[in-house]
Amino acid sequence: GPDCFAHLDGDYGIAIIDHQRQLVIAGRDALGVRGLAFGHEDGTLAVASTVGAVEACLGGRRLNRDYLKCYLKGT
Repeated sequence: GPDCFAHLDGDYGIAIIDHQRQLVIAGRDALGVRGLAFGHEDGTLAVASTVGAVEACLGGRRLNRDYLKCYLKGT
């Protein structure tokens, strides 16, 4: 479960997919050294270390970066 990340040490960005439960658990190192970006479109989940890689996986569609900035800031 999600508590598994407390047992990891080092730099990481990881996503664990449980198809039976239809659940995705994602986490990254406490210092944020490794990036973790994700996107979902038309039934496809893309997880990568950069937003550009997620965009490429989703057919080259660009994420709304202005919305993303506001979302991350909590505004």
